[in-house]
Amino acid sequence: KNFNGDYRAALNTVSQLVAKLNKNEAVQQVLILQEPVNVSSLANLQGSTTDETSSSPPPVSFKLKIVLKQSSVTTPISNLASKAEQ
Repeated sequence: KNFNGDYRAALNTVSQLVAKLNKNEAVQQVLILQEPVNVSSLANLQGSTTDETSSSPPPVSFKLKIVLKQSSVTTPISNLASKAEQ
């Protein structure tokens, strides 16, 4: 969706997606491989102290690993996506 610079909301959206996917009967496990924001205390801080409204926020990406149950190998991925949106 449209990212407006709210990193907390981005983290929350990814967490909600993972929770929905985990509820799907065809899904065995969902792992977050890369969060939209690195929240590790070991990470270097980067950013700007300038007016953030003057420029568009950088793109936010994340990676998930979705492991399907053996019995659902024949389930089309489009069915998983539509069930996750419910």
